[in-house]
Order: sequence, then structure tokens, then C-alpha cells
Amino acid sequence: CKILDYLSFPNFMFESNTPIEEKIFMFNFFIKQIEIEYKPDLIIVQLPGGMLKYSDIITNGFGIYPYLISQALSSDYFVLVTPLDETDEEFFEKISECFWHRFGFKIDAVNMLNAALDIDDSIERHKVILNYLPAQNVDKIISKKFVDSNIPVFNPLNNTDCEKMFRES
Repeated sequence: CKILDYLSFPNFMFESNTPIEEKIFMFNFFIKQIEIEYKPDLIIVQLPGGMLKYSDIITNGFGIYPYLISQALSSDYFVLVTPLDETDEEFFEKISECFWHRFGFKIDAVNMLNAALDIDDSIERHKVILNYLPAQNVDKIISKKFVDSNIPVFNPLNNTDCEKMFRES
């Protein structure tokens, strides 16, 4: 964050001695101070950890931090960043409904990474382990499975997809 002159996620969110309710108010205040000081046209908040757990073994942080932040802020546009997956387009619609009930927002777009979940290694290490693949693999899956999806799916490493996402938001 500091190299690219971004603001980093505030440390108070990770402190165990700060009450949860206070973290929510503090994060809301943190963002409000950014609005006042920088007067930005756009604020992008990257949520730490996963939105949901993969399993009881691969907990992905249980979605705790995204939940806390969703209570502190509302979202105008939400992009889900997900590992490479050949799931069907209905999966993102179902998970978007889940997000609506849990976080108060739906998925507007999906950025599919050129990384696939290594299930065996993740189970063994009790954390998410990704294997990186050529970016062209993402293009093939998107063109095969998500062309007519109600929730647009993009490859963030493809300049054309980045332009499309920018135009559609």
C-alpha cells in the first residue's frame, strides 16, 4: 500500500481488545475522514480475507472482516474477486443472493483470477492455497461458461475485460 501511495487497512480492525461494535463505528469514521481529507471521487475498499468459508477446514477467515465492514459502509458497486472456477453462471447468482442477506449488497461483477484453489494443499495447511495458471485459461472459461451471465464475469488480466468492466460500472 505504501509503495503505491494507497491507504492501508487500519490496524484497529485486527486488535482483539477492541469491541466489535466499536470497530464498526471506527471503520465508518475512518472512511469519513478519508472523504473529508482527500475529497475523492471514488473510494475502493478491498475487503481482507474471504467472504465465506470454503469448508470447516478451509475457513477463509469465516468472512468476519467483510461482515464487519459491510455493517460500517454501504456499497454502490461490488466486485467479487474469485479464483478460477468452472462453475455455472447460476452459482454467482445464488451467492449474490447470499451476500444480499449476509452483507446487504449483491454482486455487480466478478473478477476471475488466473489462480485455482489447491484443495488438497489447502486442507493440509488449513488455509487457502492457490495455484497460478496462464491468464488465457481464464479467457477460455469465461467465453465458454459466462458469456450470457446475468452477473458479468471478467478477467482482470485482460485489458479488453478491464475496459468492459469500467464501461459497465
